[in-house]
Amino acid sequence: MWDDLKKRKLGQWVLGYGASAWVLYEVLSLISQNFDWPPAVIRLATVVLGVGLALVVVVAWFHGEKGHQRVVLAEVVLIGGILVGGAVAGRAVWRAASAETGAPAVPVAVAPSPPRNSLAVLPLTNQSGDPGQDFLSDGMSEELMVALARVPGLRLAARTSSFAFKERGASADSIARALGVRHLLDGSVSRRGDTLRVSVALVDAEQGYEVWSANYRRPAADIFALQVEIARSVVDALPLDPVLLEAEWELPDFSTDLEAHDLYLLGRQAWARRTGEDHLRAIEYFERALEIDPDYALAWAGLADVYVVLPGYTSVSPRTSLTRLRNAAERALALDSLLVSVHTALGYGTAWGDRDFARGIEQIGRALEIDPEYANALHWRGELLAHAGRFEEARAHFSLALEIDPLSGVTTADFGQALQVEGDHAAAAELLEAYLAQEPDYLIAQYWLLYPTLLLGRYDRARELARSLAEALGMDPGAMERAVGGVEGTVPRDEAVAALDAQPRSGPGISIVILAALYGQLGALDQGFDLLDDGRDGGQVVVYLNTHHVFEPYRADPRAARYAEMVRLR
Repeated sequence: MWDDLKKRKLGQWVLGYGASAWVLYEVLSLISQNFDWPPAVIRLATVVLGVGLALVVVVAWFHGEKGHQRVVLAEVVLIGGILVGGAVAGRAVWRAASAETGAPAVPVAVAPSPPRNSLAVLPLTNQSGDPGQDFLSDGMSEELMVALARVPGLRLAARTSSFAFKERGASADSIARALGVRHLLDGSVSRRGDTLRVSVALVDAEQGYEVWSANYRRPAADIFALQVEIARSVVDALPLDPVLLEAEWELPDFSTDLEAHDLYLLGRQAWARRTGEDHLRAIEYFERALEIDPDYALAWAGLADVYVVLPGYTSVSPRTSLTRLRNAAERALALDSLLVSVHTALGYGTAWGDRDFARGIEQIGRALEIDPEYANALHWRGELLAHAGRFEEARAHFSLALEIDPLSGVTTADFGQALQVEGDHAAAAELLEAYLAQEPDYLIAQYWLLYPTLLLGRYDRARELARSLAEALGMDPGAMERAVGGVEGTVPRDEAVAALDAQPRSGPGISIVILAALYGQLGALDQGFDLLDDGRDGGQVVVYLNTHHVFEPYRADPRAARYAEMVRLR
């Protein structure tokens, strides 16, 4: 055996290859560090060099003694096996490396093979060097979504989930799998002086190749025409049903004034932060845009989108907000009747502001007639359907909403709310706990988890949630824990009620809902009804008293009949 190895010069072949491979590996490592290549490149190179070593051994064994032997079957079989094994190993290494990302994790299953007509518009990267220009890159991304959402037959991932990947760190394949889409639209934008530069690329993430790409350099004033051009190019490149595209799809009416457009984008950026202060700032930006361009439909839509959520973040009542919402919605729809966000906001505002859930469900249905896969309409209509007792429909709406917007925390939290209204507290708790395992500080999920934990008797967990919510909402954490102890029976009832009595009544609506729920569970119905009469809850408790199981203690009281008449659920 030793003689054979010497005769075939196997040692020289291996040493020569090893030295060359080592030099190549060091060069690749150096280049990788300097150009920030992903770790997968070096790992894959290691596999390739290992396969090469095996091939060298085979070739040396059969051809090392002389260079002219004929190729034999055994050699072919060995080389084929090595190449197949190397390909399998390389694919496994690449996929494992791609999975090591900072992508948001969510407890939602994604279909293994997304439809060919599915697309996610990722937030364009701001290449201007000025973080203050983020509003432009984010805004262009959102406006492309608004335009593409109107394309018949195109399934478009929702903004919430797409923008979860604003800070890249994930491969195209892993992003697409997380969003449940086949195609990704990615790119960058920069504006310096009067020059706008945009680069975009459409990628088939499943196949791993670029479908279409383009680079643009235009005057800044051409941004509106450029957005339309990009949207149409994307549609032309996607594998969509040509029959559906025979009808001309109508694009939204972008403003033609650059200053108004910038103010609108700043308003959208503020709105997306979802705080009371930012919502008020968003209103200011939208109103300033409308002073410049009174016929700017998207700015009126922006106002509608703010007013519909404003009561949840400030002390503004739903009815006050609804009046302003209706004015903005009327102006927006007169300019562009296809604005699905406005139809959705109008329906949701009607349900909570007028407490007319039947009409709200009908109005959001108009949005779904225009775009059957508009995630926010599915989410909010699902919530209203649950309160109306149409639980099967509610589940179907939420399931589709989360299929389109799988990373949406608020949709997941409100699905938990809907399950509680249905009476499935265990399923609600399981869903919300799974989300909080990934996003432990998400306030709305904590808020909706508090109630099923109380009803299921999980008091230790309820105390944790009550403390966390109190800290976030400006309440006394210790007092809230004592209130939970009162429900459990480990704290005297009078002491627990007194702890609640000392809490502020001037916070956001959800803090008042929490107080009313705990008063009810403690049997302190007088204090609970006083909160309803003050109206400081924003009208939410009036609805929950009729639908949510945590408020069931109130329903046996004769005073509850008056509040049942205030709500039209069906």
